[in-house]
Amino acid sequence: MQFTFINNSTNTPIDKITLNKNATLLLGDGFLPAINLDDELTGVSNYIKTLCILSRKNDNLILAGCTIYCGKKTFYGTIVVKNGKFLGISDMTHCIDANYDKSNSIRVFECDNLRIGVVSGDDIYFFEVPRLMRLWECDILVFTVKGNLNRTHRIMTEAHSITNGVTCICFGRDKVFVTGTKNCVKRNNDIYITTKRDDTLISNRKPECYLELVKKPSL
Repeated sequence: MQFTFINNSTNTPIDKITLNKNATLLLGDGFLPAINLDDELTGVSNYIKTLCILSRKNDNLILAGCTIYCGKKTFYGTIVVKNGKFLGISDMTHCIDANYDKSNSIRVFECDNLRIGVVSGDDIYFFEVPRLMRLWECDILVFTVKGNLNRTHRIMTEAHSITNGVTCICFGRDKVFVTGTKNCVKRNNDIYITTKRDDTLISNRKPECYLELVKKPSL
């Protein structure tokens, strides 16, 4: 699998991006301006449409982390398009950053024979989000981070990879890294990986042991 990472430092317009067939494009935070969904629906802006056109050229999957305005609310989410189609947005559910509103739209996306769990923004700090996506049988977890990546992001990504037995990709404004993969080759902005398929930890969980516990109110 090929993943191509691009950030705003390249100064490359969306319609000038070139991608190999079936490659997945990761657009770091800041590449897209804040997206106003009302403007997108009325045609005032057409960033999502432009991403769809780009993805249709070579059957590409595109994941773009950005700020999203909807009505009077401000979310951080990941726009997902595939082969010319807008698949949806996976928003940030937990907000440490008070500048953003909480959402309830976390998503696992069906992409051909691959299920991708997309975790946005501050949700990287909350283990239940990627765990839920893994229980939804996602094959890979992708984390989009606000701003630049730091050591904490790497630690959290590695922890999610270990505890869920799955390959994780994390990218932000400045760079991208991968954990939990059998093979990973980096060439400039491209990453080639062979995903790790290990369901041991998931299959050995015993939810019946703690279902009653999670129903009780916090003390």
